[in-house]
Amino acid sequence: MLQDDWMRWLLSLIGAGIGVWTGLSPVFQTLIGLMMLDYLTGMAAAMATHDLSSKTGLLGLVKKGAIVFVVTAIATAQYGMLPYIGETPLPAAELVAGAFGVNELISILENVDRLGVRLPDMLRRLLRRND
Repeated sequence: MLQDDWMRWLLSLIGAGIGVWTGLSPVFQTLIGLMMLDYLTGMAAAMATHDLSSKTGLLGLVKKGAIVFVVTAIATAQYGMLPYIGETPLPAAELVAGAFGVNELISILENVDRLGVRLPDMLRRLLRRND
């Protein structure tokens, strides 16, 4: 009986997660995917350089949570304004999510570079400008 309850809860949670995921815009889904890849490549790079730190990892997760919060807040505000301004001409939430996505992609490239993967020279020069 208890095992059946756990299975129902688990399936309900999975169903709710799928429902939420399919309701997200493709830009927000891409941002979340890039965030996961960034975290995983960052962990791999930290292990490869013997610089693994739970504090740094937690800080990274907190930052990613803040990004999700900001994009969600903008999307909520944008949706809440629809009755007053009609269809929004500027998809603010998607633009912000896209900007954060570009930043995540840059971070993934930096992590891959730290892992020792040879990036094209043009990318290496762009990434090294801030060092």
